[in-house]
Amino acid sequence: MREHRPRDEQAEGVWKRGGIIHGPQLEDKRAFIKEHIGRGKKVLDVGWGDGYVSFVLVGDNEVFGLDISESAVKEAKKKGIKAFVSNLDGTPFPDKSFDAVLALDILEHLFDPVFILREVKRVLMMVYY
Repeated sequence: MREHRPRDEQAEGVWKRGGIIHGPQLEDKRAFIKEHIGRGKKVLDVGWGDGYVSFVLVGDNEVFGLDISESAVKEAKKKGIKAFVSNLDGTPFPDKSFDAVLALDILEHLFDPVFILREVKRVLMMVYY
């Protein structure tokens, strides 16, 4: 039987090994996000690790991120991202704070993905259906 570790320990292990995704799939995600976000935006990346995808927006946008892994947050800060440790039990930002929110490859790992989707809706300046 597999040993159960708290999610923050699991996250630390993933980022100490260098993350999850590499190669063409990663480059495709980066290109798609850069094209669709554009420039001059305030962007939040939720559960983003070390910003391995969203760092391509830095320089043209103001990028913030939340992740449970302290080591990932440290790496993200080195990339110019305003990074914060969070277990995603809520976001520390006021209503309508962001032009765009990214939640890439994270929802399936959350205990309550509906809660974080409500938080995303809350912090977005405009919500499109």
